[in-house]
Amino acid sequence: YVDKNHLMYRLSAHIAEKTHLPINTVFLIGLSVYSSMASRVYCISYEHGGRLPIGLYSVAEQPPGAAKSWCLQLFQTPFINIHKNLQGFNKSLPALFVTKATPEGLEETLADTCGHFAAFSSEQGLFNSLFGTSYVKEGRANNNDLSLSGFDGGYVCSKRVSREGYSGRVSGSIACFAQPGSIENILTASNGTGLSERFLMLAEQHNLGKRNHKAQVINDVDLFISYEQSCTFVESALAMPMPIDATRLL
Repeated sequence: YVDKNHLMYRLSAHIAEKTHLPINTVFLIGLSVYSSMASRVYCISYEHGGRLPIGLYSVAEQPPGAAKSWCLQLFQTPFINIHKNLQGFNKSLPALFVTKATPEGLEETLADTCGHFAAFSSEQGLFNSLFGTSYVKEGRANNNDLSLSGFDGGYVCSKRVSREGYSGRVSGSIACFAQPGSIENILTASNGTGLSERFLMLAEQHNLGKRNHKAQVINDVDLFISYEQSCTFVESALAMPMPIDATRLL
């Protein structure tokens, strides 16, 4: 359904060739990264009104040594560079991509971002911490409220004794591109709450053992420059965050 001349398609195809990863997996991860930043500027509306975030929740699986981190970083780097440049003027800017956090820790960042969050990692530790599997005792419910609300722009109002709470609508993106077992983890963490239904899940056949390491893929510099230019829209939103109710309707 995506035009092969589209920038995201061409970039995904190029990265897939460089990393020997399946192109559909690369495209999903790239779209997840881009949507996490685009959601800070744009939104869509329901058929009968009301704003809806455009950030994606996704989980993709590939075995160890399959260039997962490399793939993720190629899509994130332009946004990270923009963030670093802004930090030269404002040292207090919150982290752009959270790689590991508890729900309570992620919640503390919302006041500085006007309710936006982006949790991305190439390790399963993201799910272990965010969905409580690394610290919640058996029989206790996971604290998935923020993740559940962030998908559809839900309203949260939290009051904490020992930390700063947040009151307002939230918009989030979550992507875990890690080893096999990641999808099972999200299904387990969901526990009937609807969390897993929010995720796009993809586990394609890997290419380990079939890669030709002697073949050289020429780096398409112009393609990466075009992608970097397409990312500049986020600069104003990072410098002056806006809540979802102030984002532009597509």
